[in-house]
Amino acid sequence: MSAQKPAYDQWSYVLLPGSNPEPRFLPQYEAAYKLWHNVWQDTLASLDGLERLCGDDFTRQDRVGAVFSEGRCLMLSFFREADLTLLANRQDSYFKHWSESSLDALMRDSKKVIIASNITLSPEVRGSYHGVSMKDLILNLSVEYSKNSGASVQTGSTRNTRGMHKVALRSGGQLLESGVRVHGEDTDFYAFYSRDLKHFINEWTPIVRSLWSRRIVVGRDVAFESKKAA
Repeated sequence: MSAQKPAYDQWSYVLLPGSNPEPRFLPQYEAAYKLWHNVWQDTLASLDGLERLCGDDFTRQDRVGAVFSEGRCLMLSFFREADLTLLANRQDSYFKHWSESSLDALMRDSKKVIIASNITLSPEVRGSYHGVSMKDLILNLSVEYSKNSGASVQTGSTRNTRGMHKVALRSGGQLLESGVRVHGEDTDFYAFYSRDLKHFINEWTPIVRSLWSRRIVVGRDVAFESKKAA
């Protein structure tokens, strides 16, 4: 009798556009949006008293990287490319709490930065799911995206009450600022430098490589095309 395949062999990593997906990928797009909206509506209502979460934070993303299992969206994260030599990007709401020195540190290797945000896990996969730490996996998948996009660095902003600062450190992040109050919680800011992480390996690397090698890219992928052209 052959050994049973691990659960993650049945998962897929789908890179969706933030808006206007191809019609055949509408079910995945809607599933990802609903997961993000439901989780963050509850989170921000609890932290900030937010009454209504609008969809523009989702639609303005370059990419949404989502893990699916049999049509269910298990988790996701956001990606946007930014040139931090432009004042408008430095004054983006994402960087509202970042110091100028931390923004400068993000440009250590080049001006091309991937803003990664909104790590979102379905309640059913929080903690260990089929023996996999899903928050470790989604962060490592996010770093893999950034490394392959040609960006020099990916940002990280961690909710320390959820232990994400520990995940960032064991995923190769470099701490830029610690204990910043965001939404009333202690938050750390990290840089994930592509050059430093080129040969980085941890216990989740085999799963990351498996999912990345089978990734599904919906629509044109300008970031990867730009890397190839360069």
